[in-house]
Amino acid sequence: MDHVVAIPYSLASSPEDFIARWNSDPDLARLAVATPAAPRREEYAGELIDAFLVVLGSLSSGVAGNALYDYLRSFVSNDRPETVTYRHIKLPDGTEVTELITSND
Repeated sequence: MDHVVAIPYSLASSPEDFIARWNSDPDLARLAVATPAAPRREEYAGELIDAFLVVLGSLSSGVAGNALYDYLRSFVSNDRPETVTYRHIKLPDGTEVTELITSND
């Protein structure tokens, strides 16, 4: 199963950086493989203008979505002062996206 994730640029400098870091971690790469999404920016510019989309695909069997999001939050928030949460949104084209959100406590 594939999960589309919106990652704010404040958590990773580029999709390529995020994908390389995720896939180079053996534990995370076994959990899911990160690949770039091919969105049309005009479809989500209002909702996700400061984020990029990544597909976490080939999700290991037995891994629930919430566990994946916990791994994601841990991965992107490593040594950062922000709190990272997430919400689920649906884009105009019907794509379901998990958006990571940062906030300062």
